[in-house]
Amino acid sequence: MAGTETSSSNELQAEAFKQLYPEQYYAKFISSNLRPDGRALTAARATTIGINPIGTADSSALVKIGESTAMAGIKLGISALDQEPALEGLLAVSVEMAAFSSAKSRPGRSSIAAQCAQQQVKEVLLSGVLDVKQLQLKEGQAWKLFLDIYVLDADGCMSDLCLLAAVAALLGLRLPSKEIGEEGKVVAAAEGQTRHNEGLLRLSSVPMATTCAMYDGHIITDPDAEEEALAASTLTSVVDNTGALRGLLKAGGTTAADVATLQRCLQAATLRHKELSAVLSQSLQAAGLPSQHR
Repeated sequence: MAGTETSSSNELQAEAFKQLYPEQYYAKFISSNLRPDGRALTAARATTIGINPIGTADSSALVKIGESTAMAGIKLGISALDQEPALEGLLAVSVEMAAFSSAKSRPGRSSIAAQCAQQQVKEVLLSGVLDVKQLQLKEGQAWKLFLDIYVLDADGCMSDLCLLAAVAALLGLRLPSKEIGEEGKVVAAAEGQTRHNEGLLRLSSVPMATTCAMYDGHIITDPDAEEEALAASTLTSVVDNTGALRGLLKAGGTTAADVATLQRCLQAATLRHKELSAVLSQSLQAAGLPSQHR
């Protein structure tokens, strides 16, 4: 009994020290190349992906990276095409944070983190990942993708979380069989009729983001919200399954990252992509979908 009381007292003291002196608390762990949650500096949090958990969406995905959680949903619409179709007009991306997702979240107010994640997700998907030809219907019409991402818990790495949720939802999207009927309206194709653009959406590559935090000369992979708050700056690298760099975003700090730091962050992103690809493949297979989709 005395041992249990001592253990509880030590835990309370540690929690009090953490609340009063967060930087000193964190520095004690980092000096031993560990983090408060027990991870090594280069280790990412456990990640899970659920494909199509929402029956009312055309496609959806629920992603958890540690405590960070986001739901992505896709609804299909019909859009008129210009003579030279632009993919940008066929993709609408929205990122919202639940009021309870973070202490900084406020109802009815879009956070800077959500705005940055929204912009990065859209830029990455428009960088050749999606092919406008797959979305084209006949007679100058095309599918339009309405991609909504709802962050339920913002415990760090918003861009990583939102991009993974978006990619998972896209890989689970099946384009229905549609034809142009009377008066130019899009209707379901009749049985046995030639069907246009039926099947799963194909991506030219599978991009994924990895955020690294810079703290006292150390590079911390996949920081949680507390680690991000203590970091001097963060660097988010987006790489795809070919190893190509699809995006780079630095937040905080007064100077640009040096070459050595960039290289280490890109190496971390490449390794993390392999980890996430395995998780994504298993999730797609569990949903009855192809594990590789290009």
